[in-house]
Amino acid sequence: MKKYLTALVLLLLVGLVAAEEIGLQRAGIKPEITRIGVLGKGIAISTADPLDFKMVKIGLIEVRVELDNKTITAERGLLWLDENKYQLRNESISNSSVAADVYLNDSYIGSLTLALVPRNDTDVWAGKLAMDGKEYNVYILEGKRGFLKHEFKQKVKEACKEGDEDCRQIAKGIGNRFCEKVEDPSCREKIAEFCEQNPDDQRCQAIMRSYCSNNTDDLRCRGIIKEVCKRFPNDERCWNYCRENPEMCRLQIRQEVKERIRERLEEARERMMNRTMEVKGKR
Repeated sequence: MKKYLTALVLLLLVGLVAAEEIGLQRAGIKPEITRIGVLGKGIAISTADPLDFKMVKIGLIEVRVELDNKTITAERGLLWLDENKYQLRNESISNSSVAADVYLNDSYIGSLTLALVPRNDTDVWAGKLAMDGKEYNVYILEGKRGFLKHEFKQKVKEACKEGDEDCRQIAKGIGNRFCEKVEDPSCREKIAEFCEQNPDDQRCQAIMRSYCSNNTDDLRCRGIIKEVCKRFPNDERCWNYCRENPEMCRLQIRQEVKERIRERLEEARERMMNRTMEVKGKR
């Protein structure tokens, strides 16, 4: 319970930063969380001195708002080292790696790159933090945070828009009380409302498992699909997950997996450098 509350507080703080930075806080518009890249607590250990370490908390998310018939999407994050808070900017969130520049107020002070390393039943984000002339090895235990009811509804609606077969089964099962054709936007809305009110319905759960199989860059989806793939690694919904995280499906770390993780870190660093250059070029 304590870990869950910590996750909620971290998300709330990052959400407030996102709202403020995209200029919507005063308008009273609450951003919708579209992805939770990294959320958790851990430790940063100096590469030069093992006794020089700091406690770490991090929240890195993608948010979306609808305003004046426009969709605004932004990635925002916060990083705590001991009691000091920093902003994460120029973020890049992918399936198994993240990268970001570290800022204090409006001053660039370093960079962070992390790759997801599942170990047994625990997901660990491991990587490097370079800041103020020092370099740290960073290890963050991923927090737990599922879909809230309104988020569950939104993701079901997105899945149905993509033509998920389980959506058609719900439409048939519910019958004329709701709708018949998933192609109809109002039908998808009604299915989503049904699943919001009945999130434990097996058909709604099936929709989310299918959706999450293609969206493992979201912490909430990783929690869902990991449980499926632990029990049924040959399930077709696990193909993407097992390809990106073979160590989870094989239940052991092999050398090629370690090489894959190193590649993720290098890709994350390259994305961050390109993103930083793009931002500087627009100034």
